[in-house]
Amino acid sequence: MTGTHSLSYLQALRKPRLAAFLAGDLVSRIGDGMTLVALPVIVLGLPSELPAALKLSLVYAVPLAAPLLVSLFFGLGRRRFDPAVTTAADFVLRISFYGLAAALALAGTLSFGWLVALLSAGSVLRSLGSGARRLFALGLAGPEGSYAVNGMIGLSLGAGMFVLGPACGGLLLLWGPAAPALLANAGTYAVLLAALLAVRRSGAETQSRPADQSAAVSGWSILRSKPRILRLFAVLFLYDLFYAPVEIALPLLMLDDLDQPSTALGTIWACYGFGALAGAVAVNYLRRFPPAPVLVGVIAGWALCVAALGLAGTGTAAFVAFAAAGFVYAPFNPLVFVVLQSQLAEHEQQPVFTLWTAGLTAALPLGLAVAGPLVTAFQAWQSLLLSAAVSLALAVAALAVLRNELWPDTGGRPGRRNRRSVPAETKTG
Repeated sequence: MTGTHSLSYLQALRKPRLAAFLAGDLVSRIGDGMTLVALPVIVLGLPSELPAALKLSLVYAVPLAAPLLVSLFFGLGRRRFDPAVTTAADFVLRISFYGLAAALALAGTLSFGWLVALLSAGSVLRSLGSGARRLFALGLAGPEGSYAVNGMIGLSLGAGMFVLGPACGGLLLLWGPAAPALLANAGTYAVLLAALLAVRRSGAETQSRPADQSAAVSGWSILRSKPRILRLFAVLFLYDLFYAPVEIALPLLMLDDLDQPSTALGTIWACYGFGALAGAVAVNYLRRFPPAPVLVGVIAGWALCVAALGLAGTGTAAFVAFAAAGFVYAPFNPLVFVVLQSQLAEHEQQPVFTLWTAGLTAALPLGLAVAGPLVTAFQAWQSLLLSAAVSLALAVAALAVLRNELWPDTGGRPGRRNRRSVPAETKTG
């Protein structure tokens, strides 16, 4: 799935059904980006006796609980789902409950409790639908489109959620209340749902069909039978876990250590977003290289960028370091799924993707719980250096886990010929 047999972005987009679905995916990411800007404004404008910080944390954390449980149910069990049907159901829930929340907000009758409940109901299939969306797109592209599809999903995420969406959301806030942005989010998912239905009606069945239920095994059973993937999951779980101190330490670094104005926080995240967008474009060219060594390089490169951020002496240096971090990190998720696909049979991908997404979804809230005391105990720049050191150690661990993919003809050891690959006539001749 790498090298000359992999499709470029342009080659993949010549498949009309795939192009239509990915266009809808980009539109939906713009809606997510608008919500990213508007939701805090809506939350803080609702009457409640809870402190503002607690209100925000509840709105972000509570809707993650149900999708995590649903993903664990499917990932740990033997049930299979149709990616197209699951994706459509996720979109219908998002459209219905986000639209209802927006309507109540516009009518002035939305309470904080109802907002949390409606966002939670609209997100029940969020994690499961994320994996199903990827599987559906991969089925439209075929095996040779693995790199292109994973890369373009990352590109639409970076461009839509972190660049175009926040810009559109900011414009809406300039013109009036924040509720229309939530309504627009529901509208963008209606566009994606229409694209999905049109693609399903327009051609042959996709390759991502549900597996035979009688022959199905759980995602956990598959992971246990493939120790290398299980070890890789442990490495990447810790990698995501120790990303959290960056989010907690960054505001303190900018505002206290570097004495920057509050607007610098928006600037540095914009730098990260543009770096991530460039990195997502670069994935198109990484298909020429084996994914495993590039993945190890991404983890090590992220560690070096975070270290540079911690050592930054000026705001400008911090902006540059974080933009570089966005560029380096952008290929991470596409590469992870490409590596996973190279290790899994087609019928194993659905349960493993589902369990993988659920496990890594849990890493961020756990990491944030650890990061608070960690950043409190150390200075912001020290916390960043600690996070960088852990990430660098995890790059070494990933190097060990993926050594067979790095040196496939040497038994996993650089510079050593694998005797089993020598033809018999050579040994006896």
